[in-house]
Amino acid sequence: MTSGEISNDRLRSQKIEATEYRTAREIVSWMGAMQAQDYSMAKWAIGSRLSDPSVHLLPAFDEFLISYKDRSNSLSLVNNKKTVSDNGIFRPFILVNGQVAGLWKRKIQKNKVIIETELFKTINKLNRNLIDKKASSFGKFLSKETEVVQKSNEARGILIRQRLNQYLRIKKL
Repeated sequence: MTSGEISNDRLRSQKIEATEYRTAREIVSWMGAMQAQDYSMAKWAIGSRLSDPSVHLLPAFDEFLISYKDRSNSLSLVNNKKTVSDNGIFRPFILVNGQVAGLWKRKIQKNKVIIETELFKTINKLNRNLIDKKASSFGKFLSKETEVVQKSNEARGILIRQRLNQYLRIKKL
């Protein structure tokens, strides 16, 4: 058997030569293959095969972040300052599919717990709902009603602009 015949036989047996699949994603999914040249694409390929998205509300100083000197695979440099302060204080964070997607904090009241989330960027509705479910589970663990409040990055941007304008007015005086 020649190498050409081997290649053609392989294409036929793997249903690549003549297939009902219409996209590369369908073929890769059918084969269970993962083709990636770098780590970030490998993570994406693995994540795309997970049956359910993964969402966790993790506490400050959780080993997911604290155990590593280089956190760049799960925490972008842009969001590092928001998650870890200059003096090494870690904040409770929201983990979505292995990536730090935002911060959260809780305020416990008599009959309820208020969970405030601050996402670093817009996420899809499914993951938003999963965050709400995790927050609700936390409330159930405490035997309290749960209220989830989404802190708006837009509101924070407005506040920063207002403070900057105040500062510039004072400088002009």
